[in-house]
Amino acid sequence: MAEQTATGVLNKRGKCQIRWAEGKIRRYETLPIAYNKAGIDAARKIRAKKIRAFLEGHEEDNHFVAMPTFGQMAQDKLNEIKLGKPSSYRSIKSRLNLYWMPALSGHLLTQVKPMHIQQIVNEMRRLGRSKKYIKVVLDAGSSVFSMGIENEFIASNPAISVSKKFNKKSGKKKPIDPFVEKEIDAIFQHLSDEDKLFYSIRWYCGLRPGEVIALTRQDIRDGKIYVNKSRVEGHDGTTKTETERDVPLHPQITKLMTKRVVDMRDPHLFLTYQGKPHKTGSHFGERFAKAMQLAEVRYRNPYNVRHGAACRMLAAGMRPGWCAEKLGHSLEMFFTTYAQWIDQDESKAQEEIFLSMS
Repeated sequence: MAEQTATGVLNKRGKCQIRWAEGKIRRYETLPIAYNKAGIDAARKIRAKKIRAFLEGHEEDNHFVAMPTFGQMAQDKLNEIKLGKPSSYRSIKSRLNLYWMPALSGHLLTQVKPMHIQQIVNEMRRLGRSKKYIKVVLDAGSSVFSMGIENEFIASNPAISVSKKFNKKSGKKKPIDPFVEKEIDAIFQHLSDEDKLFYSIRWYCGLRPGEVIALTRQDIRDGKIYVNKSRVEGHDGTTKTETERDVPLHPQITKLMTKRVVDMRDPHLFLTYQGKPHKTGSHFGERFAKAMQLAEVRYRNPYNVRHGAACRMLAAGMRPGWCAEKLGHSLEMFFTTYAQWIDQDESKAQEEIFLSMS
């Protein structure tokens, strides 16, 4: 707690902190000056200079720029990225509005400390948010402070020390753990028809969750699923790899779709009870996890359904290049992720051809 003097100079942990008003805005700054008689006199002069500069509309260089609040800098950052792809703008705006703005919008950039950011993280943990989700929210806020550094308002990013906890990698990448057909059949016994359709598209066609909830009725035609967008936090944007692809429509998906009553309130294939598109696929994941428990299937992240789709394709003898294309992967990423599932018999055949070459 700072001890204030009548001169607007405070004792902040042995240093002089000055406070002054610029119209309706309150300002303060901690100076690298010891809090003693000589330091207070020096701080008083600096404070008077700040007030005089404001009243004159400029500082020494005639270019007075007030310290922005986090909210003001966040808006500047959003304006900067708005020219990029819409999904990035909307998702970052959503993360800032959900967590950062309620806590920090009125704080000057210089007022925000790591402890304030840790409080935001603690709130997300209380709400049960995943480590991955917390990391992307931290990245959104961190980008605002980075802009503050670029514009020389602050010297360091207070989000960095908190973010480091979520950027640490524990050695090797965690191996994928795909579901197998027997497990999927057991789990499907405990899913609604709507959830069966959602996960059938993931199991048979390998779509990502955001790609599934972004599907419209028009995207399924001519025996194919046309994957041309992904839904991120309630907004349709490009796919993860910013590419479009088509995937053959599996007969099992066609069978499930014929059972559905088409909801005409919105063109999206999957709608909430209110007739609106899903913002995320989290509710589907929660119900899948519950069905996993009821089916007595060993728990793992529902995302492994997509990994199971890839492994099924490879086990059936499909070529990796074709599989990568239909899953929306680069060939390099596909080989890195699924190398151990590449058909060993085909690999052996390729080796025999290689050795037979003269």
